[in-house]
Formats: sequence, structure tokens, C-alpha cells
Amino acid sequence: MIGYCCFLITKKHNMMKKLLLFNLLLATLISFGQATLVQDINLGTFSSNPSNKVTFNGYTYFTADDGLNGAELWRTDGTESGTVIFKEFITGSESGMTAITPIVSNGKMYFFAADGGNYFLWKTDGTLAGTEKVKQFSTLQTFHDTINNELIFTAENQLWKTDGTEAGTIKINNFTIFGRTRFVKSGNEIYFSGEASNAIGQELYKTDGTTVSLVKNIYPNSNKDSYPNNFAALNGVVYFSATNGTNGFELWKTDGTEEGTVMVKDIVAGSGSTFSTNTPIVVFNNEIFFTSNNKLWKSDGTDAGTVEVKDVESYVKKVLVFNAKLYIFNQNKSFWVSDGTTAGTTKVEVPVNEFWHNGEYAIVGNKLFFQANNEYGYEIWVTDGTANGTKLLKDIHPEFDDNNIENIVDLNGKAIFTASDKNWYGKELWISDGTEAGTMLLKDINEQGTNSSSPQNYFAFGNKVLFSADNGENGRELWVLENGNPSLLKDINVGPGYSNPSNFIELNGVVYFSATTQTNGKELWKTDGTAAGTELVKDINPDAKDGLANSNFAVLNNKLYFFANDGTTGMELFESDGTAANTKLVSNINGTDVSSINNSALITMNNELFFAANDGVTNVELWKSDGTDSGTVLLKDINTSSGSFASNLTVHPHTNKFYFSAYDGSGTYLWESDGTTANTKKQNIKNPSNFTLSGTRDIGDRNGTTTIYNTELFFTGDSPSLNRGTELWVATYSGTIQQVFDVNSGSDSSYPSVLTNVNGKLYFRANNGANGYELWKVTNNSFAEMVKDINSGSGSVQITSMGSLGDLVFFNAPEDPVNAPNYNYELWISDGTDVGTKLFQDINPSTVQYSGGSNPSSYFTHNNVLYFSATNGTSGYELWKLEQTALSVKNETRSQLAELSIYPNPTSDILNIQVENQQIESVKVYSLFGKEVMHISDNTGVEKVDISNLSSGVYLLKLKTEVGFFTKKIIKK
Repeated sequence: MIGYCCFLITKKHNMMKKLLLFNLLLATLISFGQATLVQDINLGTFSSNPSNKVTFNGYTYFTADDGLNGAELWRTDGTESGTVIFKEFITGSESGMTAITPIVSNGKMYFFAADGGNYFLWKTDGTLAGTEKVKQFSTLQTFHDTINNELIFTAENQLWKTDGTEAGTIKINNFTIFGRTRFVKSGNEIYFSGEASNAIGQELYKTDGTTVSLVKNIYPNSNKDSYPNNFAALNGVVYFSATNGTNGFELWKTDGTEEGTVMVKDIVAGSGSTFSTNTPIVVFNNEIFFTSNNKLWKSDGTDAGTVEVKDVESYVKKVLVFNAKLYIFNQNKSFWVSDGTTAGTTKVEVPVNEFWHNGEYAIVGNKLFFQANNEYGYEIWVTDGTANGTKLLKDIHPEFDDNNIENIVDLNGKAIFTASDKNWYGKELWISDGTEAGTMLLKDINEQGTNSSSPQNYFAFGNKVLFSADNGENGRELWVLENGNPSLLKDINVGPGYSNPSNFIELNGVVYFSATTQTNGKELWKTDGTAAGTELVKDINPDAKDGLANSNFAVLNNKLYFFANDGTTGMELFESDGTAANTKLVSNINGTDVSSINNSALITMNNELFFAANDGVTNVELWKSDGTDSGTVLLKDINTSSGSFASNLTVHPHTNKFYFSAYDGSGTYLWESDGTTANTKKQNIKNPSNFTLSGTRDIGDRNGTTTIYNTELFFTGDSPSLNRGTELWVATYSGTIQQVFDVNSGSDSSYPSVLTNVNGKLYFRANNGANGYELWKVTNNSFAEMVKDINSGSGSVQITSMGSLGDLVFFNAPEDPVNAPNYNYELWISDGTDVGTKLFQDINPSTVQYSGGSNPSSYFTHNNVLYFSATNGTSGYELWKLEQTALSVKNETRSQLAELSIYPNPTSDILNIQVENQQIESVKVYSLFGKEVMHISDNTGVEKVDISNLSSGVYLLKLKTEVGFFTKKIIKK
């Protein structure tokens, strides 16, 4: 064991050395005028994905991948030190174990795994010496059960048996048992659904381990299936569901003879069905139980004895026997406990939104562990069968999640399961004794990986930048970027839970925002930029309930306005001066405990607030407020028969008007308003969206505000009178509303999107009908032009976000937009010209082809630095920066380096290299782990590189010219 541990440590050390070499290579390649990683905030890990668990001889065996050895066979005794790899079947990072769950039979554990390039049926007694191959198979479908001391299984789509020796591993028949649930053992026989020929179809068969025989052709018409399913055995009789073609899927039974195979009862008369594909039959108190149409049934095997027990009211997710009672779990909020009688079947209400989302459960001692869903997401729950004893065991995943709990098994009275905490650990092995304190990560098996901090919600605050990020320990919390260095400002929701700080706004040198804690829910917080000065303003809605809406804040007359719910009025308009005492309701618009606000935007203009609200009479309409109860009034009832649902409220800074979209009963149109009812008017432009201000800018005061001169309000919409489809429109500086340019001439739409202001110029993505979706810019308020046909011809380029630094626009686009237009998104740059629009940096050169690049997004510019989120392939999505000074130095050199062409790529042999007006001094090729595999130097004018001797895969080509370095991914076929 000592020797093995040394081998594992050495192997891991070598892997880390390779990653270090690769990171050093990347640092060398990006050291010249390019974006750099600020900090790997979340040092998280890949998942080991423990699965296919089986408990055997005091251990739980399972398949896991530690990131070094591939998916191999592991075992645990319930301690961290006792959680070790049991056997590695293929040396190195390839996986030796398959996705088939092992089975215990006759004191041995059987499983299917590799040996070299072949796969075998294996057996083990729990020791390495006693782990041996039984027989080679090309495929193994599933294990079934043991009869006459022989294991029955399906391999190579045939039925087999084994006594644990190669000679005793014998094929029984040439057809397959259909799945692990469509068979049952009764006595020394296995009954199953099989198909000997198309003429017979899927019918009821049995085997004694020597021969296979048809019990009965229940649906005798040619090529018709009776589809036996949902098997259960009781007192030598096998019960199952099937159809004879006349009665639908009903309850059947067999004693193993054709004459004794009969329908028990036609519960849903005629061709209707009682059973679905997944309606298990459960044996309890010498009877069988099942559900149909939200009703619990039982049967003693006779027509008269097949009766309804209880209407359990809603869809049933699971029926099982636990603690000498029958438990029936509904999809949500309740389960039923039964002794098998109507009077003894009672309902238990529990605070659960959904039971059994993925069917995971295990009975461990006198407790039932299962996955359920409530406001904390899908988590591990436990019950002793009572309402008080049914509870969330632990919120392992600190953010709302799906299918967090997997593969629960019993190990010596404790539950072993797979879970993900979304932070330092991916899907790893967990253990629980049924208490919250005793529910913990058992071992982080896979310590490799690249979890992401995913920085977002940037807000400039003086010389600081506030943002949210997840470092893997504290959840998504409040961070600050100061002097280029990010740090956690405060763990607001203490522990791994997320506070999700967002909606930042500044008032009188203090930043207000929304944040969530387990104690207070989503409430109003403030910060002065220090940890001590970051505090809750007021718990507006007590008892851990959310007080704030998912909407923005606004400032009016030196006060903060927002939408909140105090628990009695519903979601209404509130105000605050930053103190708890003066954080209060402005107006209860609806007048009851029903919310009037539905996540409306909140804007200010002319010392008034504007928003959409529902007073219970006019439905959702346009309202305004001066900050008082009496001054909070309906501005205009746009749709008198229903609601207008005013949205996209945007103030034009020069026209003294705001614009929005609203539904007047005939369609959704553009509206403008000066804040008066008379001058709130409809414009003949349908479906307006993407409202974006663009114009000449002036950097504002220390609070990060920006003054915008000569501003135009751009948006997309469709004018029925012009019949030109969805195009780009503008509300000009003087207030004139006009179409900018008919990008896709005629009635077809160009569908402009990703509208972005770049130092007074508007860039966007649109389709002119000939060149696909490409990058465009507005030259004036009546003309736009395509910047570059990036994916030449009719192909499109996918651009999902843009940012700016000075006069340059940065955006995400495919590294190779012509040959791989949907993959490997990297950082592009444009100065607004064709030649100046190019790939700026291949941040993630380690990404294998067609699996994604660095995917830059969430751009934010502050103090001449562009910040964004991206992944380099080893650090996850982290904070990157690009400084203005890096762009101004050697700009000519960068332009020259960009004029490089390498083709064909991919290739199986020759790479052609062309560099305009430059001489190549050397060419090096590296593996993705930083190992140099080829070096050509002192060959001025290199034009061809032969890579035919390299293995197939992805490499980095580093080219040195007289002015610097250039790197590019190459793919060897």
C-alpha cells in the first residue's frame, strides 16, 4: 500500500508539473500587449462523480475519477482515510470501469471492467489477490439475480449465467431480458419480458438457469407485444402488468404455467389502462399494492380481492415499505402512511415542493433518505415517517440547483451518496448519520479542476469597483477591486450560502444594494467600501422572508426608492434615507396584502418616479409618484380592457421624455411620455426593445457617473407603415423618432441586437440578408454600415456581448469564424474598420477543438481598464483585465502580427505559414501540457511545417518573428 501511495503522489506531482509548465507557457505567450488574468478567485475542482455504489463485506464499492487515473474502482469504509482506489484497470488517465452497477452473488462481487484494450466480467472477494477476470465480453448490459448458485446476466444481447469460472460462464439463450426492472425471481426461476422473435413479440418468459421457455403469449397476434412489466413475486405467484390487446395494461398473475397465467382484474374497463410503464407493484402484509389514477389499490390475487384502498389525491412518485408501514409519496407537499386498510391510510403534510425528482432514496436503519425540493433547491432529506421527523438534512448546494443528490446506499448504518456543493468540490462522495452535523463531505476524490468565480454585477465606486463573485468557500458574495487587486469585502451570507449582491446604486457616498441571507432573506444593504461599513439597512420582511423585489433602485430628492414587501402590504413602493427608522412604505397602491408591483423598472425624471403597477382595478398600467402617498397616482390607463404591462422604461436625457413599450389591446408599441397624461402618446412602432443610449461622453465625478452630450436613444422595432421588418430606430437629440437605416432592405428584418455604446458610437449585430449576422456600426443617426464580414459570405458570426476601451470595441466571436463558426469563442477587437477588426487574443489555447474557447463576457470599463470574465482552460471563468496602456504600446507591431495565416487547419501533414512583411526566426510546437514537440530555427522564410509525425490532437504553434511572438492552436488529424 505504501508503494501504491508513493506512485499516486508521484503521478499527481507530475500532473501538477505539467499544468505549471502549461501556465508558464501561457504567461509567456500573453505577456505582450494583451489581456491578463487578474486572479483565480475560485480554485475549485472537477467532479469525481462517484456512482454505481454497492455495499459488500463492510465496504461500499463505487466508480470514481480522481482526475489522474480515469474512472476506476474505489471503496470506502466510511472514513476519509479508508476511502481509496481499490484497483486501477487501465494505467493512466483512461477509464477502466464501465457504467454498469456491480452485483453481489454467492459471497463475491461481480462487475464489468477493462484489462488492456478488452473488457471482461470480473469477480472479487474484496482483496486484490482475490480480484480476477472471469470471461471476456464485448458488451455487458446488466446483472439480474442468482438462481441455483449461479449469477444470471445479460451480455452481448444474450442471456448468460456464471458460477464464477470461465468454464462455468455459459450462454443460456440468444435474446435479452429487457432491463433490470422487467424481471423478478420467484423460487428458483426468473420471470422476465423477452422477445424470441418478431412473430411473437415481447412476451412472458422464464428461465431456471438452464433453459428458457415461453410462459404464455398473452397478446397472440403476429408481432404484437403484451409488454410484461412491473414484476413482483408473492407466495410462488408472479404479478405483473400486461396487455392482451383488448383490455389495456392491467394486473396479471402467473404460477409458471400457461393455464395459470391470467388477468386478475380489468380495473379500467375496456381498452383503458390501469398501469403505466413505471407503476411498481409492492408486496406488503401478504398482499400486493399499486397505484392508478392517484388512487392506492391492493390485491390478494383475486378479482373480488382487488380493491381500491384510498384516493391519495395527486400524482404518486414512489411507493415503498418502510418501518413496517406502506409509504406513498405524492409529487409534492405530502405523503401517505398506510397499514394496508382504508382507515389506516393517513396523510402527512410536509413543506416540500417535490419528492423523488430523480428517484433517489435509501432506507438506512430506521430512517429514509431521499432527494426533495424546496426553496433551497434539490437537497438531501430524511424522514422517520412522521411530519416532525421529515426535514431537510443539509443545504449542501448553496444555490438553487437540480439533481444535486445521487446514488444513495447504506453503509454500516450511514448513508453514502454523491452530491455537489457548487464550490470547492464538484460531485463528490458524502456521508450522513441522519443529522445535519453528521452530514459531510467524506472525501474530495478529484482535486483537479477549474471551478469558476464568474465575476458579475460590476459597479464603480470612486476608485474602487464592487462586484459579486464566488471564491468556492463563501458562495457568491460582495467583492471589491482596488488598485487592480480583488478581495472579498464581506461574507454577507456567512458560510457557503449565496448572498448574490446586486442592483448597486450610490447615494451620498454610500452604495445600496440587495443581498440575501438565510436569516433575513433578500433585503436592503449598504456599504461604504469597508467590511465594517457593510451592513443590513433593515429587515423589511421578518422571519427570513424576502423583502425586496427583483428590480432596480432609484434616487429622488436625496432618498432611495425601491419596491418591497413588509409581509402585510404585498410588494409596494418604499423609500429609505439609509436608516432603519426611515425605511418605510410610501404607498400601498393595491390597498390590500396583494402586491401591486411585478418587478417593474423604476426611473426618475422631472422630480418624479415612473413605474408599472396594478391597483386591482386597471391591471398593470403606468404610474408615477412624487415620493408621497397622495402623489402616487395612475399616469395613464393605456389598455382599458386589461393591462398594458409597460416595460423597458428609459429616460432620454435631452428630450425631457421617457420611452417604453406597452400593450394597448391591439399590439405592443413604442410610447413616449413627458410625465403628463395628455402627453403620454403611442408611436407607430411595434415591439420596441434593446433601448440603448449612445452619444458623446464626458467622464463624470468620483461617484462613477457619466455625463452624456448629444445623446441619441437607439432601439429596435418594426413600423407597420414602412413595412421594413425589425430594424434599428433612434430618438434623436432633438426628439425626432426615425429609422436609422434599413439594414435588410425591403420587408425582411435585420434583427439588430447587442446594441453597445463605444465612446459615442453605436455598434450592433445585424443581418443584411446577404452576409448573415455580422458586426455593424452607426455612422450617424440616419446611416449604418457593416464593419466587417467576419464569417465571409452568407455565414453568420455569433456575438453575444460587447465592451469598450477608448475608441475600440471588444467582443466575443469564434476563433475561426469560417471553418468553426459555432465553437471556440475568443476575444476580438475592432476600431470600426474592416482591417482593424480581428482576433485580439486566443486566451484559451488549451481547449480541444469544438468544445469552447475562453468565452469572454460581462465587460466593464473603469479608469481606462477593461475588465471581463473569461476562462483560459485551467482557471475557470475568472476576472481578466486589459489596460489602455497595453493597447497604446507597439500598436503597429500588433497589427503586423495579426497579418499571419496558417492553413489548412486541421491538417494531417503540412501546415502552410504566411506572414506579410515579416521574417520568421523560429517555429515551435507545444503539447497542451507545455512540452515542446517540435522546433525549427534559423530558417528564414519558413513557409511549410511538416507535422505528420505528431500524434492526432490539439497543439500550440508558437511563431517568433523579428517583432515578437504569435501563437495559434493547430489540430493534427
